[in-house]
Amino acid sequence: MLLRCSRIGLITLQPRAPMTSAVAIVCARDESLHIRRCLRDLISDGIDVILIDHASSDDTVEKARVFLGRGLL
Repeated sequence: MLLRCSRIGLITLQPRAPMTSAVAIVCARDESLHIRRCLRDLISDGIDVILIDHASSDDTVEKARVFLGRGLL
């Protein structure tokens, strides 16, 4: 609940709007060329990301690691 003071000193209670959130699950394998853009765009739209890497042989995981704690869960 949000408390607001009116001009005459009374306190009124107003409910907060429910917060909506989203999580994207991204499955990747050898997506080094695209993973930064993909994660950056999702996170900038306010979407948290879970990345599932399927044994990439390139540096997909290393490029994604910089997003840990900044939208990548």
